[in-house]
Amino acid sequence: MSPREDPPRRRVRLPELATGPRELTGEAARYPRTVLRLAPGDAVACFDGGREARATIVEITRQTVRLEVGEPRPLPGPACHLTVALPPPKGERADWAVEKLTELGVASIHWLTCARSVVEPGTGRLERHHRVAAAAAAQCGRATDRKSTRLNCSHANIPYDVFRLQKKKQYKL
Repeated sequence: MSPREDPPRRRVRLPELATGPRELTGEAARYPRTVLRLAPGDAVACFDGGREARATIVEITRQTVRLEVGEPRPLPGPACHLTVALPPPKGERADWAVEKLTELGVASIHWLTCARSVVEPGTGRLERHHRVAAAAAAQCGRATDRKSTRLNCSHANIPYDVFRLQKKKQYKL
Protein backbone atom coordinates (compact mmCIF):
# COMPACT_ATOMS: atom_id res chain seq x y z
CA MET A 1 0.00 0.00 0.00
CA SER A 2 1.57 3.28 -1.07
CA PRO A 3 1.54 6.26 1.34
CA ARG A 4 -0.97 8.13 -0.87
CA GLU A 5 -3.35 5.21 -1.22
CA ASP A 6 -6.23 5.29 1.24
CA PRO A 7 -6.50 2.18 3.40
CA PRO A 8 -9.76 0.25 3.27
CA ARG A 9 -12.35 1.38 5.80
CA ARG A 10 -13.13 -2.18 6.86
CA ARG A 11 -10.70 -3.45 9.47
CA VAL A 12 -9.98 -7.03 10.56
CA ARG A 13 -7.78 -7.99 13.49
CA LEU A 14 -5.15 -10.70 12.86
CA PRO A 15 -3.28 -12.00 15.90
CA GLU A 16 -0.03 -12.36 13.94
CA LEU A 17 0.26 -10.13 10.91
CA ALA A 18 2.40 -11.63 8.14
CA THR A 19 2.53 -11.38 4.35
CA GLY A 20 0.82 -14.14 2.37
CA PRO A 21 -2.29 -16.30 2.67
CA ARG A 22 -4.03 -16.34 6.06
CA GLU A 23 -7.10 -18.12 7.35
CA LEU A 24 -9.47 -16.91 10.05
CA THR A 25 -11.62 -19.38 11.97
CA GLY A 26 -14.15 -19.25 14.80
CA GLU A 27 -14.97 -15.85 16.28
CA ALA A 28 -12.22 -14.19 14.23
CA ALA A 29 -14.00 -15.33 11.03
CA ARG A 30 -17.47 -14.37 12.27
CA TYR A 31 -16.71 -10.63 12.37
CA PRO A 32 -15.73 -10.16 8.69
CA ARG A 33 -18.27 -12.72 7.48
CA THR A 34 -21.37 -11.82 9.52
CA VAL A 35 -20.83 -8.34 10.96
CA LEU A 36 -19.04 -6.66 8.05
CA ARG A 37 -20.74 -8.89 5.43
CA LEU A 38 -17.63 -9.05 3.29
CA ALA A 39 -17.45 -10.98 0.03
CA PRO A 40 -14.56 -12.46 -1.97
CA GLY A 41 -12.60 -9.69 -3.66
CA ASP A 42 -13.31 -7.09 -0.94
CA ALA A 43 -10.33 -5.13 0.37
CA VAL A 44 -9.75 -4.91 4.12
CA ALA A 45 -7.11 -3.48 6.41
CA CYS A 46 -5.64 -6.13 8.70
CA PHE A 47 -3.92 -5.05 11.91
CA ASP A 48 -2.27 -6.67 14.89
CA GLY A 49 -1.59 -3.98 17.45
CA GLY A 50 1.14 -1.87 16.01
CA ARG A 51 1.14 -2.73 12.31
CA GLU A 52 -1.35 -2.69 9.45
CA ALA A 53 -1.49 -4.37 6.03
CA ARG A 54 -3.85 -4.27 3.08
CA ALA A 55 -5.55 -7.61 2.38
CA THR A 56 -8.07 -9.09 -0.04
CA ILE A 57 -10.76 -11.60 0.84
CA VAL A 58 -10.10 -14.74 -1.23
CA GLU A 59 -12.80 -17.11 0.04
CA ILE A 60 -15.56 -17.14 2.65
CA THR A 61 -17.15 -20.32 3.97
CA ARG A 62 -19.38 -20.99 6.99
CA GLN A 63 -16.35 -21.71 9.17
CA THR A 64 -13.43 -19.80 7.63
CA VAL A 65 -12.38 -16.62 5.89
CA ARG A 66 -9.28 -16.80 3.68
CA LEU A 67 -7.24 -13.65 3.07
CA GLU A 68 -4.26 -12.67 0.96
CA VAL A 69 -2.30 -10.24 3.13
CA GLY A 70 0.10 -7.64 1.75
CA GLU A 71 3.22 -6.16 3.28
CA PRO A 72 2.70 -4.93 6.90
CA ARG A 73 3.69 -1.40 7.82
CA PRO A 74 3.84 0.26 11.25
CA LEU A 75 0.88 2.34 12.39
CA PRO A 76 1.74 5.94 13.20
CA GLY A 77 1.83 6.85 16.88
CA PRO A 78 -0.31 9.59 18.37
CA ALA A 79 0.65 13.19 17.67
CA CYS A 80 0.21 14.05 21.34
CA HIS A 81 -0.63 12.34 24.63
CA LEU A 82 -4.08 13.34 25.88
CA THR A 83 -5.22 12.63 29.42
CA VAL A 84 -8.83 13.00 30.55
CA ALA A 85 -9.92 12.94 34.18
CA LEU A 86 -13.61 12.74 35.01
CA PRO A 87 -15.90 11.34 37.67
CA PRO A 88 -17.45 8.04 36.59
CA PRO A 89 -20.98 8.61 35.27
CA LYS A 90 -23.93 6.39 36.15
CA GLY A 91 -24.99 3.35 34.14
CA GLU A 92 -23.81 2.74 30.60
CA ARG A 93 -22.60 6.32 30.20
CA ALA A 94 -19.17 5.30 31.51
CA ASP A 95 -18.81 2.71 28.72
CA TRP A 96 -19.93 5.33 26.19
CA ALA A 97 -17.42 7.86 27.57
CA VAL A 98 -14.57 5.34 27.38
CA GLU A 99 -15.55 4.38 23.81
CA LYS A 100 -15.81 7.95 22.51
CA LEU A 101 -12.70 9.22 24.31
CA THR A 102 -10.69 6.31 22.91
CA GLU A 103 -11.98 7.02 19.39
CA LEU A 104 -10.96 10.67 19.80
CA GLY A 105 -7.39 9.62 20.62
CA VAL A 106 -7.25 9.98 24.40
CA ALA A 107 -4.32 7.95 25.72
CA SER A 108 -5.33 7.70 29.37
CA ILE A 109 -8.54 8.10 31.34
CA HIS A 110 -8.56 8.69 35.10
CA TRP A 111 -11.70 8.18 37.17
CA LEU A 112 -11.91 10.86 39.85
CA THR A 113 -13.65 10.94 43.19
CA CYS A 114 -15.26 14.36 43.57
CA ALA A 115 -17.19 15.89 46.46
CA ARG A 116 -20.56 14.70 45.09
CA SER A 117 -19.45 11.49 43.38
CA VAL A 118 -22.03 8.72 43.52
CA VAL A 119 -20.53 5.94 41.39
CA GLU A 120 -17.37 4.00 42.25
CA PRO A 121 -16.46 1.53 39.47
CA GLY A 122 -15.53 -1.93 40.72
CA THR A 123 -12.89 -4.27 39.33
CA GLY A 124 -15.35 -5.99 36.96
CA ARG A 125 -16.46 -2.66 35.53
CA LEU A 126 -12.87 -1.52 35.05
CA GLU A 127 -12.05 -4.70 33.09
CA ARG A 128 -15.10 -4.01 30.94
CA HIS A 129 -13.79 -0.48 30.30
CA HIS A 130 -10.47 -1.98 29.11
CA ARG A 131 -12.35 -4.24 26.66
CA VAL A 132 -14.49 -1.32 25.43
CA ALA A 133 -11.36 0.80 24.89
CA ALA A 134 -9.62 -1.98 22.95
CA ALA A 135 -12.69 -2.49 20.72
CA ALA A 136 -13.04 1.27 20.10
CA ALA A 137 -9.34 1.58 19.26
CA ALA A 138 -9.63 -1.28 16.79
CA GLN A 139 -12.71 0.28 15.21
CA CYS A 140 -11.13 3.69 14.67
CA GLY A 141 -7.73 2.44 13.52
CA ARG A 142 -5.55 3.13 16.53
CA ALA A 143 -2.88 0.71 17.61
CA THR A 144 -4.58 -1.68 20.01
CA ASP A 145 -1.95 -3.16 22.25
CA ARG A 146 -2.65 -2.86 25.98
CA LYS A 147 -0.24 0.08 26.40
CA SER A 148 -1.67 2.27 23.64
CA THR A 149 -5.26 1.98 24.85
CA ARG A 150 -4.25 2.30 28.45
CA LEU A 151 -6.93 3.29 30.85
CA ASN A 152 -5.54 4.39 34.15
CA CYS A 153 -8.56 2.84 35.77
CA SER A 154 -6.26 0.84 38.00
CA HIS A 155 -5.83 4.18 39.75
CA ALA A 156 -9.60 4.44 40.09
CA ASN A 157 -11.21 6.88 42.43
CA ILE A 158 -8.34 9.34 42.68
CA PRO A 159 -9.47 12.31 44.74
CA TYR A 160 -9.60 15.43 42.58
CA ASP A 161 -7.16 17.39 44.78
CA VAL A 162 -4.58 14.58 44.62
CA PHE A 163 -4.89 14.32 40.83
CA ARG A 164 -4.55 18.10 40.45
CA LEU A 165 -1.39 18.16 42.60
CA GLN A 166 0.13 15.23 40.65
CA LYS A 167 -0.45 16.97 37.32
CA LYS A 168 0.70 20.33 38.70
CA LYS A 169 4.07 18.80 39.64
CA GLN A 170 4.31 16.88 36.36
CA TYR A 171 3.52 19.83 34.09
CA LYS A 172 4.64 22.69 36.41
CA LEU A 173 1.25 24.40 36.16
